[in-house]
Amino acid sequence: MTTFPIEPLNIAQCVCKRPRMYTANGTLAEVLALFEGYNLALRYGSSPAKDTSPAHVLKWLAGELGEDVVWPEERVTWLLERFQSEAAALSEIERVASTADTT
Repeated sequence: MTTFPIEPLNIAQCVCKRPRMYTANGTLAEVLALFEGYNLALRYGSSPAKDTSPAHVLKWLAGELGEDVVWPEERVTWLLERFQSEAAALSEIERVASTADTT
């Protein structure tokens, strides 16, 4: 009998794997909006969150784009130009999210 290790995922990885489970239509723009909302809750919420993976992804994205690019449309356009499809962009975001320290 073969067993497979169970690997826990952080929230950003979960959203990227199944975006339609967490957003209305599963679009890249919706995923980034969800991450922005989660990040705002982290910064201004009353209780600390253990999973900061959406903030990690947004920090990576800001580093790639430059801090002056804040409009969601610009982020989506850049991701689509770089990765050629929403699926490929979500896959890269999931990879980046996997490096987040959520312990």
